[in-house]
Amino acid sequence: MTEDFTMDEDIATFALGDKNTSGDLVDALEKQTLNDKDSKKPKTQTKTFKKRPITVAPLKANAPFVSTTISPANIVAFKGKEDYLSTFYKSEIEIGGIYYPSVEQYYQATKIYSLCGPHAASRLQTCRFPHEAKSRAKEILRRGNVSFRNVEAWKASQGVSVLLYANALKFLQNPKLMDKLRETGDKLLVQVYEGDNLYACGMNAEDLTKWAKENEGKTLNYPYHLKADTITMFPVIGEGRNLSGMVLMKVRSVLKDYPKEQLKDKATQAAILAKIIN
Repeated sequence: MTEDFTMDEDIATFALGDKNTSGDLVDALEKQTLNDKDSKKPKTQTKTFKKRPITVAPLKANAPFVSTTISPANIVAFKGKEDYLSTFYKSEIEIGGIYYPSVEQYYQATKIYSLCGPHAASRLQTCRFPHEAKSRAKEILRRGNVSFRNVEAWKASQGVSVLLYANALKFLQNPKLMDKLRETGDKLLVQVYEGDNLYACGMNAEDLTKWAKENEGKTLNYPYHLKADTITMFPVIGEGRNLSGMVLMKVRSVLKDYPKEQLKDKATQAAILAKIIN
């Protein structure tokens, strides 16, 4: 795949299963499932999360950017499967004729397709829940000896493009959720999670509020375009890059440019997707 993500219907086909999948592939998947169950699981160990070092590059001269002011009242924090802003939230999206129960399941399928190939991605077809898909994806990456460096590089490039694409479809295909997103106005959307300082803010909700109070009144400037070559220019929010929140704000900003009555039009939706992912 190229650095700038474009939709490939093969990704959808292999990710959650095609009704025309060959019998040989099904047999192979069943055998693999049995092997997975029989294999011994490693003992659970308590790990201390090692946060990625974050360096913020200066904004490019003359490049469009967005400004916002830090304050507790100007932040909408989100986390977990019950929050509609989360990738784990149950909200079906249709891509290439395949239906995904959540953004997270599409994200994990695409990650495995990109890093391990279509056969490995097809092993996610039986995952009913987003946390199950995430767990199985981790196991596939481990068994495939995919390096941590390669996974991180994908997350900070193609992964962001995948999230832009899938979240755009999530809100376009679910009008009630789109209305809720638009109602957040221009507020900062921040994913709170101590264990991730790339996609989330690297801290919990309580600590994020403290951070907002300590930095109240300060201005945050960030690029209008969210791409692999601009990610290092996004400022630290709390202790993280908060790319999941930035993705949602990008989707929101484009949706706000269109009257609600136009958003059901297929041509308009195509134009919106082009603006969001390019």
